Amino acid sequence: MKGLRALPIAALGLVFCSAVFPQFQNAGKLDTWTTRPFARQHSTTSFVRAVRVAKQKGFDHVVFEFDGPVPNYEIKYLKSGYYEGEAGRRRIRIAGSRFIQVTLNQIPIDENQVKVIEAKNFMPQGRLKLPAVAQLDQGEFFEGFFDFLIGVNGRKQFRVSELTNPSRLVIDFRY
Repeated sequence: MKGLRALPIAALGLVFCSAVFPQFQNAGKLDTWTTRPFARQHSTTSFVRAVRVAKQKGFDHVVFEFDGPVPNYEIKYLKSGYYEGEAGRRRIRIAGSRFIQVTLNQIPIDENQVKVIEAKNFMPQGRLKLPAVAQLDQGEFFEGFFDFLIGVNGRKQFRVSELTNPSRLVIDFRY
């Protein structure tokens, strides 16, 4: 009988944990063009070192560089011009007609990571003069989750790649 009473409490704990920690399930195929949500689970911790953007032939290239392996991540188009974060719902105020949210997970919050984020060369600022990517914005950095927003000129196909030496998450946007 004691085991049966503990079962609802254990089930409640499982529901609470799954609500607090979003599940990063592998979704999508690497190096394939898509507009669908994309995610990868890597049980690693890593620091974000830089975010870069460049124009390539036929696509714009967004690169997240890490000091350590590529962490868990999720990439998805948002359904509206609003972003839902820990601080609540807020209107997105960057250039672009569509918006992609990139969520990185297991990013340690420490003073070294904060110094890197606060550096002027951490990521491009302001509007970008690129065919597909209009602007980048840093979302929230809270309890190991680090969100970025990418303003895109229309619903563009994207492909995701993971590179090494150094570790990088690359998102290309077709134009």
